[in-house]
Amino acid sequence: MTDKVATAAKDGTSATITGAYQDTLGRTEVIMGNTETAAKGKLTRSQTGEKDMTIWYILIAAAVIVLVALSMR
Repeated sequence: MTDKVATAAKDGTSATITGAYQDTLGRTEVIMGNTETAAKGKLTRSQTGEKDMTIWYILIAAAVIVLVALSMR
């Protein structure tokens, strides 16, 4: 990972490489790069392996709206 980021920096291109590893000692998250994202040092939810629950939130909100509309009849 380090070599790839160093090569990208020499070429003048941007690179961000991330990885998340789980073992018996715990979870290790790595972010390397020469971008603003890498400089922040924070992985996004998808980079950490978390599921995107956005569609569920939208469906629940829609169901609540429908139930409220039906109860106002």
